[in-house]
Amino acid sequence: MTTMRRYFPVVLAVTLAACGADKKGKGTMEGTTPAGLEGATQDVSEDRSRCEGEGHRVENTDLNNDGVVDVRNVYAMVTKHGNEHEVLVCKETDLNFDGKKDIIRYFSDEGRPLRQEVDLDFDGGIDVITYFEDGKIVRSEYDTNFDGKVDMWNYYQDGKILRSERDRNGDGKLDEWEHFDKEGNLLRIGYDTDGDGKVDHWERADTGEVIEEPEEEPGEEPGE
Repeated sequence: MTTMRRYFPVVLAVTLAACGADKKGKGTMEGTTPAGLEGATQDVSEDRSRCEGEGHRVENTDLNNDGVVDVRNVYAMVTKHGNEHEVLVCKETDLNFDGKKDIIRYFSDEGRPLRQEVDLDFDGGIDVITYFEDGKIVRSEYDTNFDGKVDMWNYYQDGKILRSERDRNGDGKLDEWEHFDKEGNLLRIGYDTDGDGKVDHWERADTGEVIEEPEEEPGEEPGE
């Protein structure tokens, strides 16, 4: 789980690095959108429209000079306070140069991130979806075993992870919970041992000592 959680900033860094390229590719990434992730908590249809070329200006970039688009930026004209200006509303990136989209980022009309989808294993299916509100990360959903279904949910506050919930055995019920402090440090882990989707016991993260069910901390949403 730690590896998956740490993968997000690495992928984000690669995406941002691609922003500086200015070479134009002739090939397209049309028709290579990865398959959706089953169990995602938010419909992506409205966001996907931001990536359509019709009515938008599209800027294509070829990072490795093979004639195929590796980064596709989509811009829309937005009117604010009576003034019209151009805003980036979608960014698609091919990380491994196979001609397929591996990262799709959606932006609001204000240019703030709305959602990010990532294909980690380059198999044509989304493995991580990250959601933003007011430009800040609020939730991320992972397919940790690459079976096309969400099995881990991370929740954030002020940009830092607050809690994580996971379905380890794939039965559609949560069976592991992790709670963090305000600095993002793991405090305790809850386990479901009888398969009813509820915590049966909690352990301290640092010692593994079994502890009583904790009271919810300030700023923490109630656990399952």
